Amino acid sequence: MSAGDREAEAFRLQIKVAPRASRNAIVGWQGDVLKLSVTAAADRGAANAAVIALLAGAMRVAKSRIEIRRGAARREKLLLIRAPLAVLARLPSAGTAGHAADAVTGIQAQGEPDAGEANQ
Repeated sequence: MSAGDREAEAFRLQIKVAPRASRNAIVGWQGDVLKLSVTAAADRGAANAAVIALLAGAMRVAKSRIEIRRGAARREKLLLIRAPLAVLARLPSAGTAGHAADAVTGIQAQGEPDAGEANQ
């Protein structure tokens, strides 16, 4: 696979965040939504930065590869992750067979987003 092919791999991930929690954690799957908790408050983007750092560390991808597409000011968010879909297997809760099936359910594999989608 060429570097250009790797750049084009991306998928969307729906998450629900609990800010000001007692710890940063990937709580698990609730249907097709990944639940997270972060200690940061939802103030000036601190919780969003904590979410990106938590997921980047768990999936072992660069923070710059994760973008909040929708919901920056809400608990429910839609992320665009520019990495192969296989990185989901690195999430702690994706390790069991039941959760691995849920991991693929609400996610759409796709190429780079078009310019119109970036403004949503």
